[in-house]
Amino acid sequence: PRESDVVSLPPVPEQLFVYPKQGQSEQQMANDRYECHQWAANQTGFDPSQPGTGITQAQLVEKRADYQRATKACLEAREYSVR
Repeated sequence: PRESDVVSLPPVPEQLFVYPKQGQSEQQMANDRYECHQWAANQTGFDPSQPGTGITQAQLVEKRADYQRATKACLEAREYSVR
């Protein structure tokens, strides 16, 4: 393809940094992260802890971004700052 036809997607961060805003304990934060992981995986159909087979790299990038957006929304709703 011509250089003008190539589309580069911005990299998706591999890790979210989560900070408690309401003094949540380490145990509460671990529970919330796990519950938000489960919720995000159910909402997006993507679980980063499982091997992604049968999808293209572009689909993988898109699914990972959707998963991270869902995780971030869940954690922010539970009073965490997420970066």
